[in-house]
Amino acid sequence: MPLKYSIYRNPFRKKEFIATVRPRRIYDLEEVLEEMAGSSRRYSCGELREILYLFIKTVASILVDGSHIHLPFLKITTSIGGKFTGEQDKFSHARHKVNINANPGKTLKAVAADITVQKVQASRPKADISQVYDFAHETHNQTLTAGGLAEVQGTYLKINTVDAQQGIFLTMPDQADIRITQLYQNTPSRLMFVVPTDIPAGMYQLSVRTTVGNSTEIRTGVAKALLQVIITA
Repeated sequence: MPLKYSIYRNPFRKKEFIATVRPRRIYDLEEVLEEMAGSSRRYSCGELREILYLFIKTVASILVDGSHIHLPFLKITTSIGGKFTGEQDKFSHARHKVNINANPGKTLKAVAADITVQKVQASRPKADISQVYDFAHETHNQTLTAGGLAEVQGTYLKINTVDAQQGIFLTMPDQADIRITQLYQNTPSRLMFVVPTDIPAGMYQLSVRTTVGNSTEIRTGVAKALLQVIITA
């Protein structure tokens, strides 16, 4: 499928216009493992998870050892940030930090030539929900478990929790909206929350209501599928 993009005016250079990519979906680690397992029937998700975790652990060990990594698809290097007063100055945790940098290698750079693009109508940015994950039942875009942990992934998701008009809301026809109050992660790309324990079972629409940028207008993003709330004993 093509990579979709829209054209917007550059907020820093008003005479220029820039493209903003609108990803079809954002994959997490488990979904990547599922794709890998589906492509290769030799390995299960569990086996691939062990291999990948070993790879990540090994990469971390190499970096801690003071080395860099150059792979066909990825280059991982380190750098030091912060200003020094002179040649005799030394690293200080109060003024400096070690950065880890990741850049695509030749293999990934070559993929860019195979990506087709499609221009779509520009729209005012709002919360865009790519998926809802239920940790208790390990489902994507299907269920929520009363009293259980769940996660919303997407873009423009961060909420001002002080504003009662903003938040994650669960809606069922002819019922009052239920606003989520237990929010444990609140970033532009992820919202982690606890489903209320006293929520009635049923099919709910999940939405995220928030403002974007300097705008004071509350805009709503809606999950693509209705979610079944499950009550556990």
